[in-house]
Amino acid sequence: MSAQPERSTARRLSGYLASLGSAEVVGRGLSFVALVVVARVLGPDTFGQLALAQVIVLYLTALGDGGITLWSQREIVRRPHELSRIVAQTLVAQVALALVAMVVLGAIALLAPLPEGTELLILAAAPVALAQALSTVYALQALEWMRAAALVKVVTQAVAAFAAVALVLLTHQPVWVIMTMWFGQLVGAGLALAILLRRAELRAELPSMAGIRTTLVAGLPILGSLALIHYSQMMDTVVLGLLRSSYEVGIYAAAARLMMVAAVAALVITNALYPEMVRRHADSERALGEFSGTALALTLRGSLAAALLTAATAPVIIDLLYDANYADSVTILRILALLFPALCFSSLAGQVLMAAGRRRHLLWGVATGSLVATLTVPAATLTFGGLGTAVGLVASMAVQCLAFACLARGPLTTGWGARLHRELAIGLLLGAVVLLAHLTVASGNALLLASITALTLGLVELTRRASRRTPRIPNMYRRSPSAHTRRGRT
Repeated sequence: MSAQPERSTARRLSGYLASLGSAEVVGRGLSFVALVVVARVLGPDTFGQLALAQVIVLYLTALGDGGITLWSQREIVRRPHELSRIVAQTLVAQVALALVAMVVLGAIALLAPLPEGTELLILAAAPVALAQALSTVYALQALEWMRAAALVKVVTQAVAAFAAVALVLLTHQPVWVIMTMWFGQLVGAGLALAILLRRAELRAELPSMAGIRTTLVAGLPILGSLALIHYSQMMDTVVLGLLRSSYEVGIYAAAARLMMVAAVAALVITNALYPEMVRRHADSERALGEFSGTALALTLRGSLAAALLTAATAPVIIDLLYDANYADSVTILRILALLFPALCFSSLAGQVLMAAGRRRHLLWGVATGSLVATLTVPAATLTFGGLGTAVGLVASMAVQCLAFACLARGPLTTGWGARLHRELAIGLLLGAVVLLAHLTVASGNALLLASITALTLGLVELTRRASRRTPRIPNMYRRSPSAHTRRGRT
């Protein structure tokens, strides 16, 4: 096969990563600035109430998705000529589920034994479920209009961030801040729909009840997976809020919200690569296995480096962003830094299963991680507070990664084993280097300095030898002749 198709695919996927990555950096960066301002203005106690309410709302909102958008995205990739019908079915089904989610949120706010003041925040944020249901950004991603999708994401985050900063500075009231969640979503949903109407000539279609039922049924296994994914990732704040004080929730949330960088990185990678994964699987599971093996290895390499950097500089990060009231967040941030590789690997491996149509395996993998979270997080939180919460969350995510690796057996794991083992070995060695560097700076010990120098040289040599044995990166973009033939005919 000529090198030209490989380079073309590489450029295309790199462009997707650049577009979505840039959008997330800008959008989430603005949200991050807003988060810091809100945390400083409100203080740990009120910020803890706001964080708890947001987690509850976001969890129910995720369930309101019903697993439909991911399935619809896969169907649009496979049948782009049926865009209008798929979007109409998805929209009706999502709105129905969003209304149910809003009713449940109202019941939680009125009946659940929540900390004082949290119920009003939940009611104020409940419309975000409906606003998210109206978003069609998944269709832009399925059509591989990544620049348009990136624009929608930036506008959504920017509107919410600017509104949150303005309102918290003017009112000092969290209820106005939390309402910006659905305001930004509404603006983004309107922009995405306008792009589809103009560029894709999206038509208004009345979906059939049979089509809506088919969409809902197809999303059920994915809904179960989403429910468990968000449960294991969000239960930490809820459990901490129920078992400990709002102050401890605020301290924990200040560190946990910084880890949205890891979630964003995982989201960018999976959104950029998912359509390509679906096409690779159309060729064969082995083709998807080869592609995903290299993608996972590269993701693991970058995320491990990010985790080590975050852990080493945690005191500087907390001191730079927050005031002295959040000093206890440093240790929690160091533990949660391990979510970088865990979230990235878990998200990408889960998308591999989804692209292969293995929805039940996806559900089983997520259920395993959720079970571990259910057993460890409450007990650890009750004993050690926010520190225990962080340990329990990281442990559950690590188990979920192992479960995905075991469930994606067969041709899907082609190219996984040797590459991932090598990346983990390099990561562990790099971790030892960072630890020794930290101890060297703290103690000024000459022996430690010599040790770190030797380990660094060993790491360089190991990386050099590994690169000799590993096929060059463009191989991850290799497509089978059948895929090129089909694309040429279409």
